[in-house]
Amino acid sequence: MADADPRLRGLKDRYLGVHPPRFHTLFEALANAVANQQLTLEVGIELLNRFTNRYGVAAPSPTGAIKTFPSAETIAGTTVRPLRELGFSARKAQYMIGLAEAVASGDVDADELATMDRADATDHLQRLTGIGRWSAEYVLLRGLGRLDVFPGDDVGARNKLERFLELPAPPDYRQILSILEPWHPYAGMVYFHLLLDGLAEKGCLGDMPASHDPSTSDAAGSGSSAGRGGGDHAPSAPNKVRGDHGRRASEGRHSGTTPAGPERYPMPLLMTALQAFARHVRRAECHHRPG
Repeated sequence: MADADPRLRGLKDRYLGVHPPRFHTLFEALANAVANQQLTLEVGIELLNRFTNRYGVAAPSPTGAIKTFPSAETIAGTTVRPLRELGFSARKAQYMIGLAEAVASGDVDADELATMDRADATDHLQRLTGIGRWSAEYVLLRGLGRLDVFPGDDVGARNKLERFLELPAPPDYRQILSILEPWHPYAGMVYFHLLLDGLAEKGCLGDMPASHDPSTSDAAGSGSSAGRGGGDHAPSAPNKVRGDHGRRASEGRHSGTTPAGPERYPMPLLMTALQAFARHVRRAECHHRPG
């Protein structure tokens, strides 16, 4: 398919060997979606690092002790206060616990979702408190490996698609579905390739070339967009730290620290995933341990 489309051929050749990253559990995908709503990606990842450090189970690794992502059963048994202490807003803490309870009880099940078509699976996930259209599509792509899903409410991805296809303006959700139709059922692979290309533009992939001038780009996967699931937003644009629905500026605070910003927190989990995501990706300057 990519070889037959001159627009995709270059992306395919640049990132040959890409394997799309996937979260290990449905709850991990749901928690990642909620943590990143309305925040910069860096701040969302920092919240998830704190969350994993507090509730995860220690496991050995070649580089030292690490912790696995917390189970739904563990989080279903916690309360809002300790999550607030990690920096989550009260509303997001409630979402996290509610989603953990739904997964632990079987009210939402990965095997059941796998039997549904895209539209039904998206609607089913949106019945969960805290999950809107962007989060539902994110979970389908990153949690269930549904490569037919392109999160169309992701503003960063929209902007990247606009530049990539040289469109006169960013496409809306319906236009994105129409644009991606010829690439069905691999729209999700296009999303991942655009994400990698956006990171290459930012210099996060070393000397790997990108498609466009980085001085005018945002990485795909950042932006904000509202959904109907109660606070559902894609990660926000850089240099803005916002809480649920834009009403809180304190999310990301932790033990008296100032709000996190992109210059303060690195992206270790994201970059680790991307190193496995493409065999070309090497350890880059922007991948380092938290200070």
